[in-house]
Amino acid sequence: MLSDRRVSELVQRVNQLSSLNTADSEEAQLLTRRVDTLDQQWTDTVGQLDARRQALDDVLSEWTQFDRSYQQLLTTFTALHTGIDDTTSLTAEDAIVHIETVRD
Repeated sequence: MLSDRRVSELVQRVNQLSSLNTADSEEAQLLTRRVDTLDQQWTDTVGQLDARRQALDDVLSEWTQFDRSYQQLLTTFTALHTGIDDTTSLTAEDAIVHIETVRD
């Protein structure tokens, strides 16, 4: 795939070739139009790729935040489950107090 530097070099070479031909040369004008079109397409493609990269970065950031929240929730539920398992021999009132303590 072409880099921005290569595209710039291509545009510069076409401009050099165009200056070697007569200014009214149809071939030179056609070549210049084609290169200008390619340059514009390249710029548009790079812009679309940058926008897509940003969108993917945003989604990844959201997913990372969701994963962190999920892991915190999982840790909390695991602690609650462990607390409940530990309190099977306690009375219901003692178990409620213990769960509230674990939750805080």
